[in-house]
Amino acid sequence: MRPRFSDIDKIKALAKKEVETGLGKIKDWWIRKYNLPTNHTLFMNRNVPSLHQEMYEDLFTKKEDLEEALLENDDGKMTDSLLKQINSINSILGEEEAVADPLVDKWEKELAEGKTPNLEEY
Repeated sequence: MRPRFSDIDKIKALAKKEVETGLGKIKDWWIRKYNLPTNHTLFMNRNVPSLHQEMYEDLFTKKEDLEEALLENDDGKMTDSLLKQINSINSILGEEEAVADPLVDKWEKELAEGKTPNLEEY
């Protein structure tokens, strides 16, 4: 006797397909951004490409804000946290991991202050 195909199998298959196509990521982002379920008309009336674009715009904006905060971070206390957040976004965007380099940070700080950094120091 053949086992019955249950609804849970259909739900699992649908969830797997959504994750593979990236729709799951879009749904998670949308729920966090708008604090509304994905069965809300504001979500249902959008097409997938426009949702993708809005998500990536938000990610690029957030990344830019985090990078600015990293440059303004003089005491270094937030560096690890900011880098972790930037790398999380980089992972979604398929970009390289950001790493902290104290010497480069020093040079960038001097440039921001209008000074000429000594690029020959190690």
